[in-house]
Amino acid sequence: VVSRYSGMNLGAVILASDGLYNTGINPVYSSHIKYPVYTVALGDTVKQKDLIIKDLIHNRIAFYKNTFPVRVLVVADKSKGEKTTLKLFNSEKEIFSQLIDVPKSGEIAQFDIEISADNLGLQQYKVILEPVDGEISLENNYANFVIDVIDNRQKILILANSPHPDIGAINFAIKDNPNFEINIDYINSFNGNVKDYDLVILHQLPSITNPSQRIFAEIDKHQIPILYILG
Repeated sequence: VVSRYSGMNLGAVILASDGLYNTGINPVYSSHIKYPVYTVALGDTVKQKDLIIKDLIHNRIAFYKNTFPVRVLVVADKSKGEKTTLKLFNSEKEIFSQLIDVPKSGEIAQFDIEISADNLGLQQYKVILEPVDGEISLENNYANFVIDVIDNRQKILILANSPHPDIGAINFAIKDNPNFEINIDYINSFNGNVKDYDLVILHQLPSITNPSQRIFAEIDKHQIPILYILG
């Protein structure tokens, strides 16, 4: 109501309700309301079975190929002893499912989920609690959130004079780190641009047969860090 009628000459609001609320702010504690609210009691005030996703706690940004946590807070009414399935979807694809115990009334259950950031850009996620038998209100059984997945990996170029066991050893030591992206090439066949990399590892370069003057000029021009492995 506050946002929908913002700036309008609103005289009063009539709130027809059964006295229960399951999403948003409790109207009793809405101190920013500047107009009178008249209430009309409707329906049954007895609490029914209800599962509620109370809150989602997560970062707004995640890094590509890393994992990030999401914390789901669940509450329930009159559902003690029952079980439900907590599911997580990314763009309609189910990526997590777990059978959980429904918390008793007045308690908050906490569930932590680790998500792999496998896709770049804004990612839409949906958390769902499967309804229990006899549950009437289902609107609060799901919640959506968005994560911006960015590529913050450091790009490393291993540029060698010729094949060598050292190159495979360096690659093996670094390749499993999700914060690095490695490209291996040789000076005679390299046609890329060194300015695309955050670090250049030069293996036995410069050499007698390959002074590599062009590569060194580009590295110096763009102020790219170098690691020399001399032979």
